[in-house]
Amino acid sequence: MNSTYEAQPGEEPEELPATEKDLAEDAPWKKIQQNTFTRWCNEHLKCVHKRIGDLQRDLSDGLRLIALLEVLSQKKMGRKYHPRPNFRQMKLENVSVALEFLEREHIKLVSIGECAIVDGNLKLILGLVWTLILHYSISMPVWEEEEEGLCPDWENWDPNQPVQNAREAMQQ
Repeated sequence: MNSTYEAQPGEEPEELPATEKDLAEDAPWKKIQQNTFTRWCNEHLKCVHKRIGDLQRDLSDGLRLIALLEVLSQKKMGRKYHPRPNFRQMKLENVSVALEFLEREHIKLVSIGECAIVDGNLKLILGLVWTLILHYSISMPVWEEEEEGLCPDWENWDPNQPVQNAREAMQQ
């Protein structure tokens, strides 16, 4: 018995379930996320004069990933890597250096390995970049030299009184 359903004459063809549609290779969210994450990476890489055109291809040798991690963490890798990775094994080793660095930084990655990045697995690469965004942008304080207790009573402010809240914040 054939498990695929074909529409009968006069019937509308059956659409894919929502989850399958969302996971399709050409799902619109993937392109949007890829463009957004590429811009985020490039914003950080510009200070070292590097650029990513395509996340799938440009992270595959590990060099731009290493550069991005060094910029974000403001630390050096602490381990040698191949500056001109011509062979797959060299690329795998470079990506391994980057992933080990993330482990030392206590940044947890789930199911993201060297092969996924070298082979250009877009879904896992997007997951990796999202993890970096979460760790280095979203969870970091906006001000580097922020003092503790800058606005200690902000939790008591009335959301319906924004002007009064601003006055109180400026007096502290």
